[in-house]
Amino acid sequence: MEHLLGEEVKAEYLNDDRLGRVLDKVYKIGLNKIFVFILLEVIKKYQLNLETVHLDSSSFHVDGEYKNFGENTAMINRGINLILAPC
Repeated sequence: MEHLLGEEVKAEYLNDDRLGRVLDKVYKIGLNKIFVFILLEVIKKYQLNLETVHLDSSSFHVDGEYKNFGENTAMINRGINLILAPC
């Protein structure tokens, strides 16, 4: 554990009580807020260029039938990658 999480974190610190408290805090704060915070920190640390964004649409899932399905309806297909770039 010390190698994975740092020497100050001992294996005995990780137990079901601690996990429960952490999950309660995650729920209270909200997973989206935590994810955005981590993402922003990674962007700052690695000075990532955000002029273009890669979006893997294979992780999207859509259910249902659409009455107004037509020419202007977006299609989501497994394995299709979309690259968004500024105009």
